[in-house]
Amino acid sequence: MQPTSYPTRLLELGESTVRLVLPAEEKLSGPYATLSYCLGPNPTFINLAPSNLRELQVGIIQADLPIAFQESIHFIKGLPIRYVWIDTLCIIQSGPGSVKDWHSESAKMQDVYSNCIVNIALSRAAHPSESCLGGPTLTAIPPFEVETTGFFGNDDSAKSTATIVYFNYYREALYGQPLGFRVWALQERLLPPRVLSLGLGELFWDCIQAPNACESFPSGVGDLYSNFQLTDKAIPNASDSKTLESAWWTFVEEYTNRKLTYPEVDKLVAMSAIATRIGSRVDDVYIEGHFWKTLLDSLNWQVNPWWAQKNTAKDCRTGERGPRSLAVMKDYTLTLVDEMNPAGQVPFASLKLKAYCVEIGWNQDRPTMLGEPKWDDNVHFLKDDIDDPDERLAMVDGAKYWLAALVEGDYLAEGRAYC
Repeated sequence: MQPTSYPTRLLELGESTVRLVLPAEEKLSGPYATLSYCLGPNPTFINLAPSNLRELQVGIIQADLPIAFQESIHFIKGLPIRYVWIDTLCIIQSGPGSVKDWHSESAKMQDVYSNCIVNIALSRAAHPSESCLGGPTLTAIPPFEVETTGFFGNDDSAKSTATIVYFNYYREALYGQPLGFRVWALQERLLPPRVLSLGLGELFWDCIQAPNACESFPSGVGDLYSNFQLTDKAIPNASDSKTLESAWWTFVEEYTNRKLTYPEVDKLVAMSAIATRIGSRVDDVYIEGHFWKTLLDSLNWQVNPWWAQKNTAKDCRTGERGPRSLAVMKDYTLTLVDEMNPAGQVPFASLKLKAYCVEIGWNQDRPTMLGEPKWDDNVHFLKDDIDDPDERLAMVDGAKYWLAALVEGDYLAEGRAYC
């Protein structure tokens, strides 16, 4: 199977060697795989730099790579697939030209993962120097069958087989593993046509034909889908905006529950491929983590308090459910790091809108409402709608500020106006 396009660089897998190849300069044929893994803190394994570019193009022995890479390469060669894309070995990581190469290659993530034949996800390894293989543990017991009598049907003597499944099995064996908390791994799961995950105790796979399948459920989980609290791998192949908007909200909520190693640099870039994919199907403009037509709703979000985050499935909730807008969006400006990648890093952005406003004073680290908080019979501020001071806001004591009301009737507290 020939991909539509190849990445800028790939690794060619030999008998015992790995060689960096440039598809634009060499005539390649056949599919390639991608690798999804946890980088881990302070990585010391070999990665691509100008100083070793020539060495990698000549080839290195596979034993020089960390153990998780060696195991995944052995797995990929058995499929058999000849080429693999690993970000740390195919994007320049340090030295002269590394920043430019990162901006260039990060803008191509959608194509890299969409054109691969399969993405191999090393779910259980916390870093490449840790094995991605191994058996089950007591926290993730695989489903098993038992012989039973009289459990199904009306005949108490009838023998049958029942499958015993731990209700939280997928979360323990797959999504709760180290890779499941990594932000980059989310788009690496959604973009490829197929994903093979080396989970805790067994192999999982996910594609359009067999979603959420594994060795225990080779045809998928069927009616157990909702019990396992699973999410769809694929971005809906739909053209209606409501379906795609809902998919975007779901993506953002899951995205915000994951971790970034370098949030200052990667916060927007790590979602750019999904934003580009969805944005290409809707008649809308993507703006720094939001879409223009739903920007007011998108700005209406809430982070659960720290004491509740460990006990909830979603630590951040968005305003998807459509509160009534009180503001009118007028215009926006963006400054892009890379003009060729509108979904990439944005060091500065501003928004112009028309909205109801209320003046507040700031005294003794607390807000005080000034003047008339009511505009008409249907729209007015309640005193307790003003949030308690946040240490990140850096308000000046004795100063005055304006609060703009964006939406009302939010599902977070029905009937109120929100700033």
